[in-house]
Amino acid sequence: TTLNSADTLKKKGEQIGGMLGIKKRAALTIKVPGATRAQIKELWAAAKSCPGVGEKNAEYNWDETDQSITVKYKDPINKLLQELEKATPKVTDANSTLSSDGATITVKL
Repeated sequence: TTLNSADTLKKKGEQIGGMLGIKKRAALTIKVPGATRAQIKELWAAAKSCPGVGEKNAEYNWDETDQSITVKYKDPINKLLQELEKATPKVTDANSTLSSDGATITVKL
């Protein structure tokens, strides 16, 4: 069927990409507990400006229970944190931490 063919092609593409060293973008989360919408949007803009992220690979969520930014990124999360620190003075060594699973940055504003 067409669905099976598309799925097979996708898997083959991922295998070839892996052999060539092409990295797949991982979804990483930047949590900013208690942030205002303006603060989230400012950090979202900073994340989009980081090399390797871009306009289409970052989304923000702001509601009463979740203040976060999701970023699709190929490199390790610590590199994204370094780029964020360069992009905005709001993210520093003193107010940011990495999760042990390597998927989340938490910024305390």
